[in-house]
Amino acid sequence: MKHDSPRRLSTEDLSSATGEPIERLRRLRSLKLIDSDGEERFAPEDVERVRLIQFLERRHIDLEAIARAEHGEAILSSVVEFLFPDGVGRTYSFAEALDIVGLDPEVTRRLMEVSGAGDEVLDEHDLQILRVAKVALDAGFPETALLQLTRVYEEALGRVGRPKFACSTSMCTRDSRQRVCRAASSWTAESR
Repeated sequence: MKHDSPRRLSTEDLSSATGEPIERLRRLRSLKLIDSDGEERFAPEDVERVRLIQFLERRHIDLEAIARAEHGEAILSSVVEFLFPDGVGRTYSFAEALDIVGLDPEVTRRLMEVSGAGDEVLDEHDLQILRVAKVALDAGFPETALLQLTRVYEEALGRVGRPKFACSTSMCTRDSRQRVCRAASSWTAESR
């Protein structure tokens, strides 16, 4: 089932979520690798498309080859649809997440920094993680211990080779990561 009317992202939101400069996003848009509604408003799927492009470029696949594969075989679209069969869903700004969860802004920032999320836009999974953190803190769990657990969890996920583009949160399953890596590996071998 598709999520109802996900929030459209500005170019600045997309830049913040992906770490890509605005000029680079305009280049991706000109190559028709990301979509916009003509007013530089992007869908949440575009965050995942940019992450996939970043992943492929780290594996030395140039942007023009990615564009040819997308235009000829819809490779980006296929992978994003595979990873998010119900759609990427609603995203939230940092301020919106704070209003919904009610967690202290500085604590939230520290949790996001430790988890590697930075200033990304947040999704439903991120909100759930913040809700759990709030419950733990409200129950008296020490913030320092929560930050340490978050750091250890994130480092452990990093050791299993979690591709950043494959999920926007730490909720991605190992099976999903393996399927994406196999698909990306077979596509890169075929494109050479």
